[in-house]
Amino acid sequence: MLSAMTGDTAHEAHTVETCANCGAALSGDFCAACGQSREDIKRPALSLVTDTLDGLFAWDGRMLTTLRHLYTRPGKVAREYADGRRQRFTPPIRLYLIVSLVFFAAMTVSGVRIIAVDTSMTDNGPGISLTMFQPAGDSEPIRLTEEERDAFVVRARELGNSNLIIDLALRAAEHPGEIETKSSAAANQALILMVLVFIIMNLALHPRTRVIEHVIHALYYHAAFLPIAGALVIIAVQVDLPAIAGVSLLVATSAAVAHDMGVAKAMPGREVLISRIVMTVLCVLAVVLAMTLPASIFSRVLFSWSALGAAFGPILFARVAGVEPKPAAILAAITLGFFTTVFFYIYGQIGGDSLPARLAALPGDPFERIFPWVVPLILVFGWRQSRRTGSSPAS
Repeated sequence: MLSAMTGDTAHEAHTVETCANCGAALSGDFCAACGQSREDIKRPALSLVTDTLDGLFAWDGRMLTTLRHLYTRPGKVAREYADGRRQRFTPPIRLYLIVSLVFFAAMTVSGVRIIAVDTSMTDNGPGISLTMFQPAGDSEPIRLTEEERDAFVVRARELGNSNLIIDLALRAAEHPGEIETKSSAAANQALILMVLVFIIMNLALHPRTRVIEHVIHALYYHAAFLPIAGALVIIAVQVDLPAIAGVSLLVATSAAVAHDMGVAKAMPGREVLISRIVMTVLCVLAVVLAMTLPASIFSRVLFSWSALGAAFGPILFARVAGVEPKPAAILAAITLGFFTTVFFYIYGQIGGDSLPARLAALPGDPFERIFPWVVPLILVFGWRQSRRTGSSPAS
């Protein structure tokens, strides 16, 4: 009988549940060592809401710890929170809500208009300009007579605008402040929509992962993204948006040449020199294009981002799909994507009756925006590295 009791005691000791956060033995609903709940995280995604009910906006040291880890070791916070080590991290919904409030408060304090409505009166009727992230300013409402309204509606319908667009334009002209206020309120809903889209994209790429893990990852990702995005927007509005775009293009291109094309491995210790050479060459090309081709600043910025996307977008898509192209394919894709965009951009600015000029002048600029992706996508997906087996030769 003593041996039986000893066996039962050993069996009970072997099956003692431990805390997922600190490893201490659990004797109640909460860990006696660290205070974390014994409730399992592997439950429906809606249960995350309950983690935020106890002091939603209360400040504690965990928030700084969570943000620091989000920027220094991306992915670690979401992974550990999903695995049960949650005590030292701020819950994802709570952190996301607080960061969202700080984001919109910063936009308001800095005077940034998320949606800006600028109005003017021209010979052809009211002129309305809708832009995003503009400095503070007051747009004067335009008071239209019945004859002016009717004339504006007739001209707008002749241009093919729908009644919805015409009504929106008239409201924006007569009540610009109201449109800005409602649009800014809708931006908060758009941020939530971004989180949902991010979750759906991750579900498509990783269908075997539990939904709650995608939700945790998406909330933490956007909580880390919004402060950076807010800072860049405020700096861009106060300084110069095209300059920010140009700097981003230079940094991304120089880093890609040094890393993705393997130049840094061929010339170890010369990464900074390589980046500076690439930046110098790009600056010279940009100055030549700016001095020789007539175009608005918006056209130039749009061209720079089109060239950036055509050069590096196909490589990004390939790696997201789990395909590793050969270095020669990466070099060819970057070169063809970038210079194909430059080719059709130049012909679009020069004009003429040649075939490239006519293709570059098509509505929507498909040969500048879409066509440069075609050949690079074929290269990176078709010219891939062969899979190596992990077997070692027999000794």
